[in-house]
Amino acid sequence: MNYRFVLIIVLAAILAPALVNLFSSEGPALYAADAPDAKNLQPGLTLTIEMANGGAKDARSSRLVALRVPAGENATPFLAPGPFKATWQGFIKMRLRDEMTFEAQGRGTVHMELNGEAVLDASGDDLSKTQSKEIRLKKGLNALTVTYTAPASGDAFIRLCTVRKDGSYDPISPNIFQHDVTDAFLKERAALRDGRKLLADLRCLNCHAGDASLASATTAMPELKQDAPLLTDAGDRLNPEWLVQWINNPKSLRKDAHMPRLFHDSGPDGIDPRAKDVAAYLASLHASPAPKDEPVAGDESLVIAGARVYANLGCVGCHTTPDQATVAPEDTRVPLRFIKSKYKPSALRAFLKKPESHYAWIRMPNFHLTDDEATQLSAYILHNAPDDALPKVATDGDATKGKQIFESAGCLNCHATSGKSTLESPALAKVTAGDLKKGCLADADVSRGRAPDFGLTPEQSTSIADALKSAVDSIAHDTRDEFAERQVHTLNCVACHVRDGVPDIWAGLSEEVNKITSALPKIDEGVVGDQSRPDLTWVGEKLRPQWMGSFIAGEIDYNPRPWLKARMPWFPARGHMIAEGFALQHACSPATQPLEPSDPQQAELGRKLVGRQGGFSCIQCHAVGEMKAFGAFEAQAINYMYTAERMNHDYFHRWVRDPQRYQPGTRMPQYADNAGKTPYKDILGGDAHAQFEAIWQYLLEGRHIKPPE
Repeated sequence: MNYRFVLIIVLAAILAPALVNLFSSEGPALYAADAPDAKNLQPGLTLTIEMANGGAKDARSSRLVALRVPAGENATPFLAPGPFKATWQGFIKMRLRDEMTFEAQGRGTVHMELNGEAVLDASGDDLSKTQSKEIRLKKGLNALTVTYTAPASGDAFIRLCTVRKDGSYDPISPNIFQHDVTDAFLKERAALRDGRKLLADLRCLNCHAGDASLASATTAMPELKQDAPLLTDAGDRLNPEWLVQWINNPKSLRKDAHMPRLFHDSGPDGIDPRAKDVAAYLASLHASPAPKDEPVAGDESLVIAGARVYANLGCVGCHTTPDQATVAPEDTRVPLRFIKSKYKPSALRAFLKKPESHYAWIRMPNFHLTDDEATQLSAYILHNAPDDALPKVATDGDATKGKQIFESAGCLNCHATSGKSTLESPALAKVTAGDLKKGCLADADVSRGRAPDFGLTPEQSTSIADALKSAVDSIAHDTRDEFAERQVHTLNCVACHVRDGVPDIWAGLSEEVNKITSALPKIDEGVVGDQSRPDLTWVGEKLRPQWMGSFIAGEIDYNPRPWLKARMPWFPARGHMIAEGFALQHACSPATQPLEPSDPQQAELGRKLVGRQGGFSCIQCHAVGEMKAFGAFEAQAINYMYTAERMNHDYFHRWVRDPQRYQPGTRMPQYADNAGKTPYKDILGGDAHAQFEAIWQYLLEGRHIKPPE
């Protein structure tokens, strides 16, 4: 036997896996043993923030390696203002292997590790002066750690970017980050945030008075200022039968109701008699003079037009249709089945026109409907909502007794009517020091006593209790970036918008929409074009904060996308706060800087570049002032007179350089190659950045912009 040959075979068998790893295009599997189970991975990174002097720390999920903390503000609601250290941990998930060069923008000190190797160290007032070498990332998970130390004074900010061959940069997309959500400390802090949010949303401080500085602080959670529906004219708007059943058990009609069940007894019909009394009192409240309730005409043309409005506005993203009898447990949408039972017809019309008129912080947005649209939409809803959605109940309550109950049960602590609350509730400090398994947080009526029943899950009760015991002071120290993130979920922004690569809810309900629209008569809608709604992934650095806030709040005097059937609604009470938070999420300043005047010579070059003769022919899709676009049959675009007042300068450059990166699937062409050149070599030497800057100078002319020849 040839033992030398056998030895070679044995050695080859032993070394084969290592050799495969060494020469594989995937690179060595350095962290396979440390990689978490795929089912525990979710988008984003784990961000841990701790005070620079050690001790207190906090953690949350973060969409981006980006953070901005203005001077004097706290980096997290749970930590005091001052120098801090922030660490992002997780994975960059690559579909294919690639090479990247990294830089950090901001000020302070940053250290970055990728797959266990240090790849970037930078410090000072301009972190972007230092770049990494070109780093090879393998296909699949690449372990990432970024540690940032804030400067001793001034604004602290950082965002991680990649550098292109032409020297330009791109912030790293949140679509490629993954983190392990089973981390014990991360889960603990997430539960505290949930409890803290519930303390505000359930208006706990309205009954349980706390330190006055908690709610009155300028940095307090904005949700602490939430109002509740105004009831001074409840009898003009709401049907008595619905009032009885809502007051008796709100969650029987809406499973996400914040209104608690105050009365726990049941009469022969299953209704607590006190609910009938309070309903009778509210039904007696009228405006002076009381409006006349005019029935909504239910003719077929109105119902058809209303169905079209319902479908075009994407109401299905937040609501189940009025004729849907049951709602699956996993369906979090608000049912419209009870609308006919709830509203008097004229009141429904008025509500659809201006939902915030009786409730400034209502989650239902203002779609700026015309009178005709409000009439049509209410006709569609009332026509399709069943008459028997609620069982018949007697409405024979005593209004006088109901007024006394309304005042003594604490209703006036949230709702405004005449009268004064006579409820005496223990102060927050006493609640916190007591048995938190009793009262509002009890899991059974025997332990709850006379306290309200909010229908809390065991997890919610525990998170509120933990927040009361260890983090109640945090409600006085909110951050704008976290407020904006809470509002994305509260207002269900993803019902209509793609964000971080996740499809919007509306898009997934096409069968439901088609069921509505397929039964409608065909109409000639003219040139419709692309109906894609804006992607929210980059909105915090895309839009100027003041404009964005005014747009969300409904203060802009034009519709930037008039071709869309969909319509951006208004949220007047919180638009500007959301916009500032979005900017901070991307490490951008929440303060809007004034626009510089345009350079006339550069602007004239830009005017030529957007034209059809020797330019990019931008005016095929973009209108310019009063001049309409020439050929926007499939991809209409925003009028150039509005671009500079809306869009941040830096984002404009990144967008025109590589539109697909920032909005996958966009019809906007890419004009610059990887070397930063365009086909128009006779203008500014074909330098893409210089040409795009000339276009920006042209756009700075704004409302006075002159169309190209």
